Amino acid sequence: MIRLATLPNLLLTWATTTNPPLITPGEGDLELTPEILTAFTTTLASHQISLTFLSGSWSPSLADLIPASAPDMGTLILGAETIYSPAATEAFVEILMILLKRVKMAKAMVGAKNYYFGVGGSVDGLKIACAAKGAVAYEIENHGVPGLEAGVGRSLVEVQMF
Repeated sequence: MIRLATLPNLLLTWATTTNPPLITPGEGDLELTPEILTAFTTTLASHQISLTFLSGSWSPSLADLIPASAPDMGTLILGAETIYSPAATEAFVEILMILLKRVKMAKAMVGAKNYYFGVGGSVDGLKIACAAKGAVAYEIENHGVPGLEAGVGRSLVEVQMF
């Protein structure tokens, strides 16, 4: 999945931010020529960005695969659609706590549906699970952001240790 979805999505996002854009979001295809791939990797290198992709179930053993930064450095963890069931929420919060405790300044940003019908996960469940582990999770104001209020509703949640 990572090879077929995550990396291509990163490349497409990059292509929409070039000047001029190589592709307009939602329109057309992007032919991955050697020149475009070189430009992408050059951009990453010039900004000192390295990409590491991992896959597996949320667990302490997955946390062991994630490189630790220096204890005085900050860490930002991004997650989306990770709390779809109570069991998934508990597993995700467990690994999140391991990662947040590694450094002095860390936070996680989690994008999620407010409630996952049929499977039981929810933003409120995430908040409760985080509080039980010594962290605070709160919704970030997002009124006016297109698409967040339609349908089921979505939230952006920030998680920090307290």
